[in-house]
Amino acid sequence: MKISGEKVREIRERRGWSQEQLAELAGLNARTVQRLERSGNVSLETVKSVAATLEVEISEFAPPRTMWPGHDTDPKLLGKYGPLLAALTDALKETNHWRQHFNDLFMFRGFFMRKPDPTLFEAVERQAHLASTVSLQLHQDIAEGVRQLRKLDYEVQSFGGHIRSLSRIGYHVSPEVQREGTIIGNSLCDHIEFHVGRARKELLARVFPQHAT
Repeated sequence: MKISGEKVREIRERRGWSQEQLAELAGLNARTVQRLERSGNVSLETVKSVAATLEVEISEFAPPRTMWPGHDTDPKLLGKYGPLLAALTDALKETNHWRQHFNDLFMFRGFFMRKPDPTLFEAVERQAHLASTVSLQLHQDIAEGVRQLRKLDYEVQSFGGHIRSLSRIGYHVSPEVQREGTIIGNSLCDHIEFHVGRARKELLARVFPQHAT
């Protein structure tokens, strides 16, 4: 997440705090605060912790309009839709994790016992109401992405049970089972990445019209 590190520094200094004091109060590493003020590139959770500690809204850290070509972005949108954007990004990261399960980790049955904690599709679902205020299409894309993420979670656990039931093969998974899992996993991951990725792209286009990728 990109914010204005200069604004964080200004608010911190108005309180008379050092970087180390802010880090301690926010439960962060001092180097994290230093990086935040230097580059402005940190996670949403870090920004939320700093904002709560400084008792300001996240939108207070929005970069100046001069950092956004076109000058047509409302900085308050960052604070409003930032959690939704972060949830979509985390969902895509989780999908990549599941893809790794299906493609790289088939030699060890124990990996299929893992479940997200907290389950990331629930985090996306909690933010879905915000999507309807942006566009109906965005809301539908997120809903479909969550549905596919739930399906993937179920398939992973079911397939893991199938593998564990094949006790005769021990911890080794046969090439046939590996191919079956790869096909299932990649197909489901493709669906999720399409729907959640499209939703994220639309949200980025609304919040950062000059930086949507």
